[in-house]
Amino acid sequence: MRTYHQLTQAQQYQLSATRKAKHSLQEIAELVGVHKSSVSRELRRNRGQRNYHPQQAHELATERKQKAVPRLTAKVWKLVENLLKQDWSPEQISGRLKKEQRIRISHVQDKVTPSPRIMVRSLQTTNGLLRQYFPKKSDFKNISKRKIKQTISKLNLRPRKTLRFKTPFEVFYHTTVALTT
Repeated sequence: MRTYHQLTQAQQYQLSATRKAKHSLQEIAELVGVHKSSVSRELRRNRGQRNYHPQQAHELATERKQKAVPRLTAKVWKLVENLLKQDWSPEQISGRLKKEQRIRISHVQDKVTPSPRIMVRSLQTTNGLLRQYFPKKSDFKNISKRKIKQTISKLNLRPRKTLRFKTPFEVFYHTTVALTT
């Protein structure tokens, strides 16, 4: 996957000159040395009222860069890594961070639609979660009570999308458990 880099000021001037010479987006992209979608994005985002002006484009890009939301801190990354080690899904982590700390990692839609089969779905979901720890056909006689209790605890402390990213523990006991690193 390629990462997006803003055009340099020299590339912006080159883009402007080739655009005035009536080159196509594909030709401009090849001459400037970027993908044609980068050229299209540059023209769309940094266009003035009449046309594309490289100095104005540079100023607009600099202004956006200064307003940019800072990346995640090392503390938040450590929290994310710890939650992943506790078998939380990226969606659970994202939803919980958004709810508790107003940190957005990725976009998650929260749609809860109750239906008559909610109990069946709940049991199927729980069975699916248990399969992460105990494969199908596991003989529970050979699994220690300690391992079973640890698994139950882990599952009860993992948020559920259907509970609006609260944990079963929090819902049952009407409380909130803070995320910890």
